[in-house]
Amino acid sequence: MTQLYEYTARDMNGRAMKGVLSAHSPEALAEQIKRMGYVITGWKLKRQSVQGVSSGHFFKRVKGEDMVMLSIQLSKMIHAGIPLVKTLQTQVEQTQNKHLREAIRNIAKQIEQGSTFSEGLAKYPDIFSDFFINLVIAGESSGRLSECLERLSGYMRRQNEIKAQIITSMTYPLLMLVVGVGVMGVLVGSVIPKFIDIFIQAQIPLPTSTRLIYETSLFLKNEFWWIALLIGAICIGANLYARTDRGRLHIDGIILAIPMLGDLIRKLSVSRICGTMAAMLASGISMLEALKISRRVSGNKVIAEAVKSAEKSVESGGSVTEPLRRSGQFPLMVLQMIDAGEKSGTVDEMLVDISEYYEQMFWQHLKRMTALIEPIFLVVMGGMVALIMSGLLSAIFQMVKTAGG
Repeated sequence: MTQLYEYTARDMNGRAMKGVLSAHSPEALAEQIKRMGYVITGWKLKRQSVQGVSSGHFFKRVKGEDMVMLSIQLSKMIHAGIPLVKTLQTQVEQTQNKHLREAIRNIAKQIEQGSTFSEGLAKYPDIFSDFFINLVIAGESSGRLSECLERLSGYMRRQNEIKAQIITSMTYPLLMLVVGVGVMGVLVGSVIPKFIDIFIQAQIPLPTSTRLIYETSLFLKNEFWWIALLIGAICIGANLYARTDRGRLHIDGIILAIPMLGDLIRKLSVSRICGTMAAMLASGISMLEALKISRRVSGNKVIAEAVKSAEKSVESGGSVTEPLRRSGQFPLMVLQMIDAGEKSGTVDEMLVDISEYYEQMFWQHLKRMTALIEPIFLVVMGGMVALIMSGLLSAIFQMVKTAGG
């Protein structure tokens, strides 16, 4: 979990300095400060309620589109030679989201007082991700802040497009599911009992299929609240279990094993991981730090654990490819391309190619899956309606038969 640290450090000339940074551990904090060209001399955890930190913002969302526009505009203005403080002050006037606007205003003030841009961003971990902050640190260290921000905006724009497409693709099937469940609920809970009561009052014997449908409808109607409570308890229990490391690992493993869905999730995770690593490596961030950040954006605990094993390998001087191969979670093509990149020194270029390829594969897979959902849903719902109607028609035929006799 990301935490805020107050730290003291010294530069190459021995001059003392202090600041606040966001990091996952003291070791990660020391690594960040080292990349900034300083040597850490002390640190302590900073309370989130301290004035100046984004207290109260943890439940206030900033849209991905706002972050993309901020990155693009910062990149263009810095590239044009406009000072960073002036650039941020301009963004305060143009930003519509009040939480983001407040954060930018405070960051500009902190820079005027001697803080770096990355130190200001680190005080708002609920708005600016580790990925965002680390790319800014890399840009500050290399003097290529504009390029890093442009790379950041491109990455975030692609991720937003993926999220938007997933939502769009799933809206229609979910709408059909809601409508279908509503129709079935009306039939089973209201129409069928009233219809069957007519036959019971007339003392007409019900066919077996009709009686089964009738008893099922009565059970669902009489036990509705108990069923709802049971489903709610199962959902709450599953959610609590999923919050544990073991539970998340178990559930994500099951998801990856589901036909079609597991393959879709794997393609998306590979694209995210490779895209994140490519952006960070191209900005001058170390392989170890790139693996740590990319692991947190994978979206799947099983795949994240595979990346974590690669972290340990790199930390001990080994390669990235072998631990990923042993995990069995990465396609052979990905492993071969990363291995070739390691040997040729072009890992970032290979990762860009992998990310783009698997992003395209993800789109194609998503389109095929959503195209199959509609007919499958129609067949299932049509079959259930046909089963109910056959039971009702059987009862009608029985009535005709009885009346004829």
